[in-house]
Amino acid sequence: MMGKNRIKGKAVFGRNGRKGIVSYSVKGPGDAVLDAYCDVTGAYLLEDGSVGYLSESEMDPSEYGYDPDEFYDDVESGRADGLIVGEMYMDTVRRDGRSTEGGCYGYVQGETLRSWLERNDYPLVDRRIPDEVWEALEGGVPAPDVFGAVDRWLDGRLDEEGLCEELLG
Repeated sequence: MMGKNRIKGKAVFGRNGRKGIVSYSVKGPGDAVLDAYCDVTGAYLLEDGSVGYLSESEMDPSEYGYDPDEFYDDVESGRADGLIVGEMYMDTVRRDGRSTEGGCYGYVQGETLRSWLERNDYPLVDRRIPDEVWEALEGGVPAPDVFGAVDRWLDGRLDEEGLCEELLG
């Protein structure tokens, strides 16, 4: 149950096709609570000014010493508190075009995105941005052009449709 300091986020489908809710506190996406069914995959503007893309990886419970049958039973029945229930990684691109491929790390049921980022030495997320920003960076659009368009979107000179059109044509 969400406390009074939480607002309901969008419904998403996570691993195993199960529906979950990503809930954000009024502070922002870094306070999303991670569980076995939430999905925070997507592009983010990071507090250090770079752009990052969070992705989930297929988790093998046996790599963490869990019996797979018992693990999935615990997750399904809501007894997963304290268990590593998923894996994520984040790739980043800085304004100067340097990119970093992130390592894949497990997250614990009930952990916030912010605590996972801090624990794994990633920059904190500032805000969610359109995935087209990441697609443009991966597609070879020069970083200064992408970041210039993002800056125009952030200060209101472009709407989201204009941003996507400028980046991907």
